[in-house]
This record gives sequence, C-alpha cells and structure tokens, in this order.
Amino acid sequence: MKLANFRRIVAGHLAAALLALAFAVAAAPADKDDKDDKKPAEAAPPSRVSRNAEGETVVKLDEKTQKLIELKTEALVAVDYGSSVVAYGQILDPAPLALLDSELRAGAFSLEISKAQEARARLLFGENDLVSRKALETAQEQLATDEIRLQSSRRRLELEWGPLVSRLDATNRAQLLEKLIAREALLARADLPLVDLPKEKVAAAWFTPLGSDDPLRANTFAPAPSLDPKTQQLGYFLLVTNLEQHAAPAPGSAITARLSIESKAKSGVVIPRSAVIRANSAAWVYTRTGAENFTRRPLALNLSVPAGWFVESGFKPDEQVVTQGSALLLSEELKASGVGGGD
Repeated sequence: MKLANFRRIVAGHLAAALLALAFAVAAAPADKDDKDDKKPAEAAPPSRVSRNAEGETVVKLDEKTQKLIELKTEALVAVDYGSSVVAYGQILDPAPLALLDSELRAGAFSLEISKAQEARARLLFGENDLVSRKALETAQEQLATDEIRLQSSRRRLELEWGPLVSRLDATNRAQLLEKLIAREALLARADLPLVDLPKEKVAAAWFTPLGSDDPLRANTFAPAPSLDPKTQQLGYFLLVTNLEQHAAPAPGSAITARLSIESKAKSGVVIPRSAVIRANSAAWVYTRTGAENFTRRPLALNLSVPAGWFVESGFKPDEQVVTQGSALLLSEELKASGVGGGD
C-alpha cells in the first residue's frame, strides 16, 4: 500500500514538471516577440521632393548624391534662328542618277572618238582626197549625233536633278555617287505647295527621317528644277555628306524638312537632346534652381534643329539644364507621388 502511494506521488510530480517545462518552452518565443515589438520604429528618411512658391515640384539632391550619379548640367546659350517652313519628301534612290551618269560618261567617250575620227577624215580628205567625201560626211554626221546625244543627257541631268548635281564635273559626280551608293551620304527631296514656297533666300536646311528625333543638316541644297509629277509640288534637293555619327535611312524613307530664312530670325535657346526626358506622354527638362534643387519643366517639341530643340520661351540663356541624371530625378518624383513609373 505504501509502495503504491509512493508511485502515485512520484508520477504526479513528474507530470507537473513536464507541464511546467512545456509552458516554459511555449512562453520563450512570446517573450522574444514582445521585446521585438517594444523596439522603437526607425524614422522614415526625409522626402527629397517639395513644391516651391510657384507650385512647381522641386527635387533636392545633395552634392554627394549628385557626384554619385554623375549628374551633369549645361548652360543654355542665346541663339537666333530664322523662321522656317516645313516641307515633306523622301530619301532619293541613287540608281536613276547612276544610270544617267553612265549615259553621260558613255556619251562623252563616244564624242571624243567621233571628234578624232572626223578630224582624221577631214585631214585625209584635204590631202589629195585620200578618203572619199562620203566618208568625211559620215564622220561629220556621227560627230553631230554624239554631240546632240551628250547635250540631251546633260539637259536631263539639269532638269531632273537641278544645279546641286548638274554643276558637278564628272569626277566629283562620280565621287558623290560612290558615297550615295555606300550610304555614306544622303540625297533627299522635300516639297511643299507653291503658295508656301519661301520668297526669300533659304539660308539653311535640315531634315529628319521618319521615326528619328535626330535632324540632319544639309551640307548643300538647291531648288528643284521642276514640279514633282505625283504631288504637283515644288521644293529643294538636300544633300548630307557627313553621316559618320548617323545611321543612314534607306532610300524611299519619308522625311520632314525645315528650310530656314535668316532674314526673319527669332531669338531663343536650344535645348540639348540629352536634356529631354519623356513622362506622361509629354517632354520635360530638369533645370537647376539651386545648388541642390532641380525643377521639371514642360518642353514643346515644335522646332527640331541639329543641336536639339529651339524654343522662344519657357527657358532663358545661362539657365542650367540637366543633361545626365534626369532619370533619377524623375524617379524621386514618382516615388514621392506613389507612381511606379512614366512612359
């Protein structure tokens, strides 16, 4: 009896000990969580985005961050651009010009031979009739025919390609054709309605291929000698020979050209292309408004020029525009507004 009671007592104490141990194990993680919950919350970093008195959004970046992202700015320079007219056209295929050049070369060669044969026949006829009059007349007829054929080819060159090409001698024309065929140069034609043709001298011209934002300044240009048979419009031939930094569009590619008239110059600045960013289906530029402050401004893409975009208002000479690092500035704005990104 005593042994049974002893066993019951021992079993009770053992069960109580195991239960206490289980509660201790269960309570340990809860105590850790409580301690973690009692840790003070870290303070959120101050926002880099605010608004100025004009209601514009201002992004603040300290000097260290600016160096880290290699942010660069460029001062705007005052420029005068002549008023311009817009014309539309395409990059020309050099094949027809190459064919006509072959005709001119062959014609010039035939003419030289005809001249030599006529001179020889005339000489021999004058020396005791060593050749017949008929042979002399035949040589003279061939000479006249070759002269007429070559003159006809030259007139075609003038009427179809204008002074921009027809004023070149055979050597320079051949060199131009080699560049055009190798896509190291571009020849384009841009036309506009007769009523819109500039009445004053065109001082500069450039064109932008379809799908590009990079205008090409024409090294030389000249009025087209005749109407385009399809559009019944008149315009200019534009030649670009410095294509080292540009990909040459294929012949037939559509272009938009601008013909500048210096006598009606407008004052403004040119925004560099590297300063332009796009967000919310619009173009923007960040300007430096303080040592650490940058403000985003809208840009109207109305007048594309070789160096960028010409604007008459909204930007002033000597203002600093961001040309590298704009993406981070925009990212800071979007994070502050809770927007994930722009388009």
